[in-house]
Amino acid sequence: METAVMTQLQNAVLERSTSLYQVLDLTAELDCLMAMSSASQEYSYTSPKLGRHRKISITQGRHPLLELCSPVFVANSFQSFESKGRIKIITGPNSSGKSIFLKQVGLIVFMALIGSDVPAKEAEVGLVDGIFTRMQSRESVSVGLSTFMIDLNQVRHRCIFNHTHMLLYVGV
Repeated sequence: METAVMTQLQNAVLERSTSLYQVLDLTAELDCLMAMSSASQEYSYTSPKLGRHRKISITQGRHPLLELCSPVFVANSFQSFESKGRIKIITGPNSSGKSIFLKQVGLIVFMALIGSDVPAKEAEVGLVDGIFTRMQSRESVSVGLSTFMIDLNQVRHRCIFNHTHMLLYVGV
């Protein structure tokens, strides 16, 4: 009898699985919206301006996760315009924050594009056709290019074919 009841329950759930999945999707979306709203209020995020231009302007941006983990976080600004400054070369010693800065800019742009407030004093985000990152390249004797040249070729390819703003991380 117990098996029969369980079989009936399974069949009833399976018959309504489409509705249950829709409820789960909506609940997950509501949870995300509430979390973004709560973080925005708790950590003083601001509403970004969105535009139809190819410009990214961030004033005193912060990395949303690192500022929670580090007692000291220095806010960083970023500017990139269609007419100039679309390629940035970021250099510095190991462990100086280059990767964090790259991730910070990418996260702020992403958060703005999904409709969230952002961890910055001000932010303006224009048209973005992609957010790219790269894994560390390896040198290969067979290719005949240094790691740095491989990285530059990747950046050149993305700049030419994707017309996007680029950040180039150069480790020292």
